[in-house]
Amino acid sequence: MLVLASVGGADNLDVQSIDLTIVCGKADLNCDGSVDFKDYAKLANDWLKTGQYLPGDIDKDEFIDCNDLKGLTLNWLWPRDEIGQPDLYIHSFVIHSFDITFSNPYPASGEQITVGVTVHNIGDADATEFDVYISVSYSWDGVNWTLPMPWAGFNIPYIFASSFSTAYINTSFSPPFTRLCVIVDCYNQVQESNETNNIASEVLMTL
Repeated sequence: MLVLASVGGADNLDVQSIDLTIVCGKADLNCDGSVDFKDYAKLANDWLKTGQYLPGDIDKDEFIDCNDLKGLTLNWLWPRDEIGQPDLYIHSFVIHSFDITFSNPYPASGEQITVGVTVHNIGDADATEFDVYISVSYSWDGVNWTLPMPWAGFNIPYIFASSFSTAYINTSFSPPFTRLCVIVDCYNQVQESNETNNIASEVLMTL
């Protein structure tokens, strides 16, 4: 389940090819806030399939098998007792983030790649619906980036406590550099225990 909140663009971005898929953690394969027979049905539909970004690939080994079924059963009817507050988090270290990934970090101009954006909930309560905003700076003079421009936004309906969701965006870029900046819960829809760890950025170099 996902809602594409907004799509914008700059001259060097192929915004026509954006495709967003939300993959939730804790075996909640349809992102409805519970692990039940609806999730079992999605796993059964993917049974013995191989490939990246399969909704039923709970252990992320690119193969749907008994290990994924075990992950589903371990989280069956996962409880949602509210004992504290959620804390949405995206890893950020200077200009590098492990939670913003590229299927090819050095793509050719116009080559379609997949951008992965992972959002964690490291709090001790579940996080309900919130939006994620992505902006881009697409020019760098060796000292400064241009002002960021709106690029894409998406909605995450639910993240369990101590879990995560990942959005995969299929797109392409043009040379030379593009800096993506991600803002989690950009409208402050979720009351968090820590509001200072919601921004991260990553640089892509296009050949």
